Amino acid sequence: MSSMTIRWQKVRIENESDLLRRTARGEEIAFRLIFEGYRHAVYSYGMYFLKDATLADDIVQNVFMKTWLNRQKLIGVRSFNAWLFVVTKHCIFDALKAQLKEQTAFNNRGAATLTTETERTILYREYDRLVNEALNHLTPQQKLIYQLNKREGLNPDEIAIKLKISPHTVKTHLGHALRSMRKFIQPHLGSFLLFSIPLLLPS
Repeated sequence: MSSMTIRWQKVRIENESDLLRRTARGEEIAFRLIFEGYRHAVYSYGMYFLKDATLADDIVQNVFMKTWLNRQKLIGVRSFNAWLFVVTKHCIFDALKAQLKEQTAFNNRGAATLTTETERTILYREYDRLVNEALNHLTPQQKLIYQLNKREGLNPDEIAIKLKISPHTVKTHLGHALRSMRKFIQPHLGSFLLFSIPLLLPS
């Protein structure tokens, strides 16, 4: 798993509500301030998924072009941060789909398969990030036992021998680790993993 961790940034801009109202009325200066405030968040998220600076720049341009074109809708937006995240997610989805079209010879597999693969690409990259973050919240012993069990495939008895502790202690630490990771990951599913693919939490 990658050690890189990134989350959608919660940006706070002074007088944001006023800037959004002015943007909705077509004031380009207000829109520029919104753009300057949020562009790093959009770029960072695009870069995490696409791994390409040029494509991440394209995501920034596409996201804010859509924002400007739909500026009149901003009046009814309760959380611009959340609204912009959804726009960004869909732009990244489109970019990944375009990547897959270039890389994949369809071989009669059809567009539905391509869409599923794109969704899985986004989901598993994001899940990878969440698992890494969750691991960092464990105690050193819990993290070690989790990694020996889930990544190296050792059973509790083998871990007990390796660490010179009792199997009961291993099972206790592993149970605490899994509960802690579920508690950390579960709240993120609604806001980050907005796809209909089943997610297998550590079990």
